[in-house]
Amino acid sequence: MDERTFKKYVRDKLPDLHFDVLLRCWDVPVVNEHIADCCGSHYELLRLLSIKDTVHSLIRKCQTKVDALFSQQKDVVRVACCDSHGIHRSYAMATLLQGICEATRKYNSQGPHHLDAEQWAATVCTRCNGCLPSDEKDLLYARKVVYW
Repeated sequence: MDERTFKKYVRDKLPDLHFDVLLRCWDVPVVNEHIADCCGSHYELLRLLSIKDTVHSLIRKCQTKVDALFSQQKDVVRVACCDSHGIHRSYAMATLLQGICEATRKYNSQGPHHLDAEQWAATVCTRCNGCLPSDEKDLLYARKVVYW
């Protein structure tokens, strides 16, 4: 998938959805083979992604774009994380960004919201210990504040 294909998909399927920043998560390495049945908020997936240089770069690019939009007196900035291979990388990036935003207390976050939640909710785990909120995840986000 490329950016043009994603934007067309959003226009066709979700015409009421508007976003300000697009994070292309299809550039993020695939690291989820052993937790393929869990959603993108699984601690192990977040940990593995959080140590990748590609992810650090995406986080910095996102921050630059978000800060620029806020400096233009924008009150709300919507970030869309998209992936061409399902839910894991894009949802994981959104989860990492939300956690880092909350840990910095610089921004308020109301996400992540998965655009295809109805389609995957019945088949993807969201309730195992790795997917649920935890102190371990909070510590991971706090350690990643350096990138934001």
